[in-house]
Amino acid sequence: MITKKIFLLFFVFTLFLVALSTLALPTSILAADTPTADENLQEIEKANRDKDASGSNTLTNFVKVFYAILSRIVILAALLAGVIGGYIYMSSSGNPEKIGQAKDIITRAILGLVVVALAYAFFRIIAPDIIS
Repeated sequence: MITKKIFLLFFVFTLFLVALSTLALPTSILAADTPTADENLQEIEKANRDKDASGSNTLTNFVKVFYAILSRIVILAALLAGVIGGYIYMSSSGNPEKIGQAKDIITRAILGLVVVALAYAFFRIIAPDIIS
């Protein structure tokens, strides 16, 4: 019974502090100056006008976007595989089959990161404008 009262008192006190903190915010933060839809549209149109004469559908831009997306996906997958491999290794309980499986997963994750690093070095040497 006492724990329910303590929990209720803690909850009410926390709610009070949250309400009080919103009142303590400066009004300049609450009324931030945001651009209107027309201003956003004008900025988009200006950006479209300022594109280079060659357009954005060149092979270089395609490779640039493809590399950026693919490298991020591979890095995330490698990190996830490393975490999964580490979890399997920790939970193997000395089972040699699971330890081997975990080492294989971690090795492949590291190989994926090495491939991304080599691709970065290749693009950096051959075509540095793709990386920038």
